[in-house]
Amino acid sequence: MLSDSSATSAPLSLAQSADDTAGAAAARAAMVARLEECGALGPGPVREALLALPRQILMPQAYVRRSAPDGTPPCWDLLDVSRLSGRQELLKRLHSGDSIAIQHDGEPILGRAPGSRRGGVMTAAASTMSLTADLLQQLDLRPWQRVRRISLRQAQPGGNDRHWGLPHSRNGLEVGTSRGWSVVALGR
Repeated sequence: MLSDSSATSAPLSLAQSADDTAGAAAARAAMVARLEECGALGPGPVREALLALPRQILMPQAYVRRSAPDGTPPCWDLLDVSRLSGRQELLKRLHSGDSIAIQHDGEPILGRAPGSRRGGVMTAAASTMSLTADLLQQLDLRPWQRVRRISLRQAQPGGNDRHWGLPHSRNGLEVGTSRGWSVVALGR
């Protein structure tokens, strides 16, 4: 566990730490404080990981809607942490705690050119931090455990979520439901 001083974890690479500015670290600390205030995050390894891990390394690009919510066609800007022009707005967005749009019209996630997009729909987003923190705390992962992906979908009324995903395979573990979401953690 990260809170266990005898446990080891891989340090951030030099390239990652160079991208982690004092402003980003302060934004992470403010995000963690908000999560603690609303009761979504308690002390322990998830809190420590959220404080230590630069979100801009995990999500170096994200979309920001520029048109009104009912604007047609919708207009989006893809911000990139490597571009000074949108870096501060991206860092603010990444640490807002809100869901973050990361894919437009099924485009590849890697190798995208920053800039404006018109029309289409967002086809992937990162979950809100309160939901993510809650789910990670429920998983209660240990240092030797690895999770490749946590999949979510809205829970079905009547508890019909038992057979979704891979609850009984060696690659999947159904965690259950949390705040109306069914959760499956997939191993590597």
